Amino acid sequence: MGVAVGGKLRSNLTRRELRDLSLEMPVKDMISTAVQNRAELREVWYRQRINDHDLDAALLELLPGLQIYAGSNFDSNDFLYNNNWLNWGAKASWNLIRLIQYPAKRSVIEAQQQLLDDRGLAVTMAIMTQVHVSRVRFYHSRKELETASEYLDVQRRMVELIRTEAGADRVSEQTLIREEMNTLVAEVRYDIAYASLQNAFANVYASMGLDPYASELDLDRSVKELALGLRAVWFDRGDYGARTPHSKVSFAR
Repeated sequence: MGVAVGGKLRSNLTRRELRDLSLEMPVKDMISTAVQNRAELREVWYRQRINDHDLDAALLELLPGLQIYAGSNFDSNDFLYNNNWLNWGAKASWNLIRLIQYPAKRSVIEAQQQLLDDRGLAVTMAIMTQVHVSRVRFYHSRKELETASEYLDVQRRMVELIRTEAGADRVSEQTLIREEMNTLVAEVRYDIAYASLQNAFANVYASMGLDPYASELDLDRSVKELALGLRAVWFDRGDYGARTPHSKVSFAR
C-alpha cells in the first residue's frame, strides 16, 4: 500500500446495501455492439481487405510493362552533320511466366478468402455466445446476491433474538457466539456474491468490446474528476448505484 512502517491506517467501512445493476440494452443491440467493437472481428476484416488487395495486385502483375524514355545527345565532332540531337521512344514487355502462374495464385487467394470468411463466421458465433453467456451469468449472479442479502437479513434478526435470549439467561453463551459467527459468515457470503455480481457486470461490457472509460483518459485530471467521469459512464451503462450510492435494488428485469 506504500505506507511507511509504523504509519497509521484508517479504514472506511461502507454499509452493506444492495446496489442496483441493470442491463437496459436489448440482446440484439448488445450483439450488434459487440460485432462492431470486438478486436477479433476487426482483425478478420483487415485480413480480408489485405487479401482483396492481393488479388488486385495479382491481376495488375499480368499487365504488360510499358517504359517510355527520352534523352538528348551531343557529340564534339564538328564534322558531323548533326552533332546535337534528341531521341525518344517507348517499349513494352510482357512476363509470360506470371501469366502461367496467375491461375494457381488466384486459387490460393480465393482459398484464403474462404478461410477468412469461415473464420469470421466462427468468431462472430463465439462473440454472440460470449454475450449471451455473460448476460445469463449476470442475472444468475444477481439472483445469488438477492439470496445472500435475504439470508444476511434473516441471520441478523436471528442473532438479535439470540442476544435477547442470552441477556435473559435462556440460551447459553456458546449458542450466542455460534450465531454471531454465522452472521459473520453470512456477511462474507454477501460480499463474495456482490463481488461476483460486479465481475459479471463488467464481463457483459467486456464481451461487447466496450472500454471502462468512454472518453480519452487525461492524465492531468485529478482523481476526483476521473472518479466522477467513471461514475457517469457506469451510470449510463446501467449501474444505478453509481449515481445513488445507497439506493436499494429493484430486481425487475
